[in-house]
Amino acid sequence: MPPDDDENGARVVVLGPDQIVAPSPRGPGDLYVAVTRATPRLGVVYSASLPKCLDSLA
Repeated sequence: MPPDDDENGARVVVLGPDQIVAPSPRGPGDLYVAVTRATPRLGVVYSASLPKCLDSLA
C-alpha cells in the first residue's frame, strides 16, 4: 500500500484473528499486541466469527 497523508504511512492488517487466538494459550495476548501497536491505520480481514475481544469491530 502506498503511503498517504499519515505520518509515515504505516498500517497494520490482521488476517484471520480467530486463527491467532485459537492455537495457543498465548493467542489472546498475541492478538492484543497485533491490534494495539502504534499505527495510524488498522485493518482486520476475517471470514470466521471474530473473537469476542473484537466484537466492537463487527
